[in-house]
Amino acid sequence: MRPPKTYNKTLYQLRNSINQLANDFGQLPSDEALAIKNNICSSTIKKVMQQLVKEGLIFRKRGIGTFINNQNATNLKLDKPEKKIKTITKFITILFPDDVFNGKDFNISGIYQDIINGVSEVLSENKLQLAIKFIDQSENEHCLNNFTEQIKKNKMHGLIVIGSLKDEIQIKINKLNIPVVMLDHWAGENIDFDTFENDSLRDTIELICSLVSLGHKKIGFIDRIDSNKNPMRLEGYKLALKSSKIDFNAEYVKAIIDSKNHGYQYCCKLVDEFLSSTEMPSVIVCYTGGSIVKNLMAALESRSINTPNDISVTCFDGLPRIETNQSIISRYATDWSSLGSLGAVQLINRLNGDDSPPKRNFVSGQFYLGDTVQPNRLN
Repeated sequence: MRPPKTYNKTLYQLRNSINQLANDFGQLPSDEALAIKNNICSSTIKKVMQQLVKEGLIFRKRGIGTFINNQNATNLKLDKPEKKIKTITKFITILFPDDVFNGKDFNISGIYQDIINGVSEVLSENKLQLAIKFIDQSENEHCLNNFTEQIKKNKMHGLIVIGSLKDEIQIKINKLNIPVVMLDHWAGENIDFDTFENDSLRDTIELICSLVSLGHKKIGFIDRIDSNKNPMRLEGYKLALKSSKIDFNAEYVKAIIDSKNHGYQYCCKLVDEFLSSTEMPSVIVCYTGGSIVKNLMAALESRSINTPNDISVTCFDGLPRIETNQSIISRYATDWSSLGSLGAVQLINRLNGDDSPPKRNFVSGQFYLGDTVQPNRLN
């Protein structure tokens, strides 16, 4: 019995494009993302990927992802480090800057718990002890000195930072002469440490193109405008529209200056601005999930606009599923556990003597189509 045509076609396409699909360190998108991209069912893409594994073109690493089987395609040693770590116990610290949680007591959950899970799995396999600490990023010199003294006193052998550190603290850490990996940190071009971050440009392009494939051409975009944060979301939005031959419409872009402006009243203001546009968008994309999406949907409902029948809503966020009003929000999500695992692997490589220049590494996400986005048949 011959394999179905869809299977053969997809197998042929992936064989010939596998290198282009991989990110900087050889990681491929998830099976679900590939299924959406190729407009096929998940069972078919699973069979195709199994065949590619048999052919030796790709390999899977449990808890991390799927990679092309090319030693030159990755700078990360995904298997056990070549050099054995000394038998003495080594301590690795995960550091949370206080402003990650806005200076408040915070129960570690969501994306941060996913990152820690990914880090912990790799470290435990390599018999490394893990500690979690918070740092006050006060510019007070005493606080900075106290932090670096704590690192020395506790004999930490490596540091994983989740979030962004102020320049003054990065300089202090750089002088400690221990391996450092930064996760969920938009580094810009100049870096002193290895960084692992979501691929905002590529993710945004893929999300917008996915929406276009669902028939959406009038795409609203709510972005956070902050010179200290990642500017790639808006750039990806523009590039995706251009590649889809859709004219950029400034009326469809709304800016949030302050991340605290996620309240219901502010979202009502944004909805009214969209309503005053020449044409209402068929879908609205939010730069993040959580409260802004809930309040945006409530604001739309207050204007008798139903989601998704009248307007679809989607966002970027670390969690693929979150229930709001019994609806599963459609979102483009990073695999934060894989990001944590990859960061931990790189830290171990550094502990084992890898002295190559620090590098920015990107982890791609995938689109989860929930209840808040539906195909647009009106255009």
